Amino acid sequence: MKVCALCVIGDTYVFTLPKLVEVRERWVKLLRRINPNIKITSSLAVCADHFHKDDFTNFSMVKLMPGSSKLR
Repeated sequence: MKVCALCVIGDTYVFTLPKLVEVRERWVKLLRRINPNIKITSSLAVCADHFHKDDFTNFSMVKLMPGSSKLR
């Protein structure tokens, strides 16, 4: 089970860093703003609680829209 790197809670809906370099870099920048000491790894995950509802293409299926990077 993956655990959210920001709140350290196991969540059913966690998302690993995006493969697209541009989007991945935005995520890393935002993650470091929230937690400057966060360790960026390929297995890092962020739970659905840190995204806005409008970042999902279908909230009932919990699928992020491509390019979503507005972490809260």
